[in-house]
Amino acid sequence: MESVDVLIVSPQNICETYRYDEYCKNIITPLMNNYELRKCGVTLHLSISQPRDKIAGMPVIYFVEPTETNVRYARDLASS
Repeated sequence: MESVDVLIVSPQNICETYRYDEYCKNIITPLMNNYELRKCGVTLHLSISQPRDKIAGMPVIYFVEPTETNVRYARDLASS
């Protein structure tokens, strides 16, 4: 398998939430471990289907397939 370089820029270590679905988790897992995500400012990573409370002032990065279900999850999370 060919090596891939991944660069994620996060201004000044902003704490971010990373939400993913199973498909995209399988893409990112071989490329970045938890330590590398933390270096990019990601402090919380959860499945998009996993319930969570909204955290005020904490940006969210969605890495999901563009399915109707994932769009519905994202809308529900944004409105809560």
